[in-house]
Amino acid sequence: MSAYASTSTRFVPRVARITYPNANRNVRVCSSSSFSAKSGNAVARLKYAAFKLTASKRYFLTHASTSDPIQKLGDAPGKASSDRPSFAEESRTLVQNASSCFLATASAEMGGHPFGSIVDLACDEKGHPVFAISTLSAHTRDLKADPRCSVTVQQSEFAGIQDGRVTLVGTCTPVPDDQSEICKEVFMKKHPEAFWVEFADFSVWRMDSILKVRYVGGFGRAASVSGDKYAEAEPDPVAAFTPMIAGHMNADHKDSIIGMLEYYGDLKVEDAEIVYLDKMGMDIKVRQGEDTWRQRLPFIYPAVDRKKVKDVMVEMTKTAAIAMKKAAVENGEDSN
Repeated sequence: MSAYASTSTRFVPRVARITYPNANRNVRVCSSSSFSAKSGNAVARLKYAAFKLTASKRYFLTHASTSDPIQKLGDAPGKASSDRPSFAEESRTLVQNASSCFLATASAEMGGHPFGSIVDLACDEKGHPVFAISTLSAHTRDLKADPRCSVTVQQSEFAGIQDGRVTLVGTCTPVPDDQSEICKEVFMKKHPEAFWVEFADFSVWRMDSILKVRYVGGFGRAASVSGDKYAEAEPDPVAAFTPMIAGHMNADHKDSIIGMLEYYGDLKVEDAEIVYLDKMGMDIKVRQGEDTWRQRLPFIYPAVDRKKVKDVMVEMTKTAAIAMKKAAVENGEDSN
């Protein structure tokens, strides 16, 4: 069940650190409670999954799901999978926002051995990758001989295996003449500087058949998606604005990020940096002593466009600041 399935339900994530008395390890416990306005009762079905950070030798219990623990097993600390777009949506989002990819073909020269190239791409309205490639390139010769291929796209500013990536498996063929100009416009919209697409040796190709999609969103977050589910999904409306929004918040409002984590997540950290945004929340890189990890912080309501992201973050920041101020006064920590 989505955290935003009903307007009469408010989802409040809670995170707390505990220490096992019989083991030399720290454990982070994450829980979620849905408060029904109709009944006034808290309904919480907590299911947990263990996740080990080998570098620091610490263990975490993470909120897995409010429904199926198997589907959501292994999410990073604090990330509730019910507070994320679907795997199909996240896959579509990565491809939609990408400008280049890793294209793997069956090498005609090497008897079918896998051959990898970095190429520019765009995608059409169904999420099919579109390429403008030269007949002089090895991957073009490969595709002419065998259209089977895979396309791998990484999250913007990909830094390592903790970041998102997706692989599409299917076939790639030349775009028919009656669709060539439309697909060329799609490609040029993403790559307006690509004057070479008009050269005689260049042509437009498209992955017209997607058989399988494999999405990996970081440690323990992986799933296969059918080609049909991928095509039906919509790209996230705000993920493309991550660099601008995160850059501004990280540079000018880091205290607000830390405050939101403390109020909405019961999590005190020394440093916090937004690394990814989608319509349902934020992925935040946090530091506590020598430990660093990715923390999921859901929005209090979905943000369907860039303005709504600003609105929800301002509301969450103000609410957190007022609550923290009140708590400080009650504890005698604020002299103002």
